Amino acid sequence: MDHSTQIRIIPGSRNAVLLVHGILGTPHQFDAILPAIPPDWTMINLLLDGHGGQVEDFGRSSMRKWETQVRSVVNDLCAAYENVVIIAHSMGTLFAIDAGLAHPDRIKALLLLSPPLKIALKPRLIRQAMQVGLGFGRLDDPDIAAARRAYSMPADRRIWKYLRWIPRYLELFKKIRSTRKRLPMLRTPTKVFLCRRDEMVSVRTDRLFAGLTSAETLYLPSSSHFTYSEEDAQRIRQALTGILKSIP
Repeated sequence: MDHSTQIRIIPGSRNAVLLVHGILGTPHQFDAILPAIPPDWTMINLLLDGHGGQVEDFGRSSMRKWETQVRSVVNDLCAAYENVVIIAHSMGTLFAIDAGLAHPDRIKALLLLSPPLKIALKPRLIRQAMQVGLGFGRLDDPDIAAARRAYSMPADRRIWKYLRWIPRYLELFKKIRSTRKRLPMLRTPTKVFLCRRDEMVSVRTDRLFAGLTSAETLYLPSSSHFTYSEEDAQRIRQALTGILKSIP
């Protein structure tokens, strides 16, 4: 599967959508949602630095590089378009919140999928990560298949290469803590989707958004962190359609 940034520039458009995936993820995370983006909107579906290549590429990247990359794209979009909407998954939601705080006038809405502000790791996530990263696991296991689709690097059984991933996860946990502190300042209209079967993010994340008058939390009853049932994907598409139609 090809993992690369997807760009659709619409000359003369006033509106743009930016999509930002999560850690180890891919722009394909949003495949089920893309049909809801109108064809007359500019769209950038971003591939983060160090993703989409080899295991060692991820290890050489950093939170600072991801923040800088997203900030640069957001600044460019806010300079070129009157209305910018950000759709983000997992770690990408942390950068989306940053953008909402930095550009309250241009960022018209955020759609956050599984924001990892409260972590609750399930045993099956650890199992999936090992099976996908090392190339094991049954091909007919739907959870493993979903995890593989959501993973942007080929399997590599040279375990020592993964040691360089440790700093990336330490940086992620630090970013989560700092975002939780800044979240109460967010005023951008925000829809949050939490998955009832999420292997990583606790549904108690909803408590962090409960005090924000600009935020609405919705729940996906039959979806996990990496994959959405067709019914839940339709819920996300309907919410996105409502967001985009509300922008004058």
